[in-house]
Amino acid sequence: MRKLYFIFLSVVLHTLSVYSQTEHAVVEYYNENITVTKKGYLINDISYAITIFNKNADRYATVRIPHSPLSPTSRVRAYVTNSNQEIIKTLKRNSYSVHADNTDYSLFTDRKYKVFRLEHHSYPYTIHVSYRKREKQYVQITDFTQLFYSLPCKEARLQITTPYGFFFNHYEDSVFSLSKQYKKKEIIFDWHATNLEKINRHRYAPSPLSIVPKVIITPQQIRFDKPGSFKTWADLGDWIYRINQGKYSLPESEVRIVTNLIADVECVAEKVKRIFYYVQDHTRYISVSDKMGGIVPFSASYVSSNKFGDCKALSIYLIALLKQVDIEAFYTLIYSGGIRPYRFNTTIPSFAFDHAIVAVPINGDTIYLDPTTKYSFDFRPAHVSNRYCLIVKSNQNSVLQKTPTLSSYDVQRQSTVNFTVENGILQGTFTKTLRGYDYQLLQSIQTNTPTQVRQYYVQNFIESGFDLQSFSIDSKERDSTNIRFIYTAQSRSLVHTFGNEKMLVSIIPLPINTLDVDSLYVPIDIFMPISYADSLSFVIPEHYSVHLPDNISISSDYGRYIANFYVEHNVVYVVKLFELFEGFYGIEHFSSFKEFLSKSKRSDIQYFEFINNVTDL
Repeated sequence: MRKLYFIFLSVVLHTLSVYSQTEHAVVEYYNENITVTKKGYLINDISYAITIFNKNADRYATVRIPHSPLSPTSRVRAYVTNSNQEIIKTLKRNSYSVHADNTDYSLFTDRKYKVFRLEHHSYPYTIHVSYRKREKQYVQITDFTQLFYSLPCKEARLQITTPYGFFFNHYEDSVFSLSKQYKKKEIIFDWHATNLEKINRHRYAPSPLSIVPKVIITPQQIRFDKPGSFKTWADLGDWIYRINQGKYSLPESEVRIVTNLIADVECVAEKVKRIFYYVQDHTRYISVSDKMGGIVPFSASYVSSNKFGDCKALSIYLIALLKQVDIEAFYTLIYSGGIRPYRFNTTIPSFAFDHAIVAVPINGDTIYLDPTTKYSFDFRPAHVSNRYCLIVKSNQNSVLQKTPTLSSYDVQRQSTVNFTVENGILQGTFTKTLRGYDYQLLQSIQTNTPTQVRQYYVQNFIESGFDLQSFSIDSKERDSTNIRFIYTAQSRSLVHTFGNEKMLVSIIPLPINTLDVDSLYVPIDIFMPISYADSLSFVIPEHYSVHLPDNISISSDYGRYIANFYVEHNVVYVVKLFELFEGFYGIEHFSSFKEFLSKSKRSDIQYFEFINNVTDL
């Protein structure tokens, strides 16, 4: 036995040594052991261990365990072992603190975390954590993935024990092996995977949720508020429809307001726009998470009385107002988290959504409105574009479909810059027309930041090497889908003089982001186009002539780069365009995609050579 122990210990130490050379920490194991009781309740025993190799990973010594009335946690246990597998520290009973999951917009929240820290002064050390979670009402049994995306995981195991007659849908990635044990009164399902790699990232990588290995388990029969089914997406839509029934009534006073609001309008789109702006002007978004508030919305009358609501309540309110003037609109669920969409598996119905919006059919098309935003009616935010949504209808008519993607023009950043050069200083007047996500960022800066600190936040829009002198933000009329950023700036670093004979002026580059890594086994996700268009003019200084670069044109399956240079009336003009097309590309495209970016970036580094035609002898 002693010999076996030393063999085991030597294997552990060898494994630690291998990982410690390349990683700051590693997940030793992550287990979920779920039991479905005869009454259909869930008991989930969760356990994991993380080995920390150096201080760069000490953040993992802080443990946050989610806790809420609908999903209470208990039996919290934790201890620390050293490299010899000896227990050196133990979490004292109930010695954690409980923190509310408050955000800047939260009014009510019952989501909390049990938080504690088990840190050790000598490396490596391993933190072992276990706890139990119980749920009586649920819409998802589990969405099982590796514990931390940024860490490798040696072993992951999911076990589900169910009584006969309990049916569920499941999906598992190929890295998980599935086995089953049939016992007298129950079935044990076991998913197991080893040596899960960390999720590598680059700026064009998909959302980690889209590519992390996972097992998704949903019950065929829903146990939450009202009975329902997860057999098909239409079944899920029927269940949401029933939950929302009875929530669309409004006070008579508000019915009169909205009726008068559109009394002089015949166009349906104009009616929808006026009502959408009415919601924007008379309500505010605030997160509400109270018991079943994460799924069950507050009523339209609640919003009418209180003038606030979360995404679900504001969507119900907008639909209720539209119903009053006989405009059809549908409650719609979508995953909006992060700038990149979660490309979830559509073959298995699941509650893969975190946001509610409104779908409005108009003239054979469908527009998607987010009443939590303050954007223009015609603006299509990135967080609801090119991603799956569930449009909720009655009687098996709900449909899972993709929202439209944005065009290159929808997201294009256009820059018009007039330059002069004097005494070795490049002086520029910039006008940037921002659309897409840039519009969202700048509008947020204008709306949510005090004037005196606004200059700090707009620095991201200023070209490198320039010192900002003055700026203004022009949001134009309310219906505009773009915002203009106008500023003056100067640079000394972009002008290089050579005595009195000539000077080189660098042409400001486009913000083309390249990939510096050699190989990452991660696909490429351009979920919306990227487009930069520059129109630059340089006044040729008196007594100077200019040597122009050659025109450039680069095309590929991923995008294009174009640069044209010409002189007209003693002014040099530069017209440049860089575009990345929308698309999802496998890892076999990585090298050619990277080369297109690098070639475009290299080609964009250009300068003018101004020659003095009158020099002192």
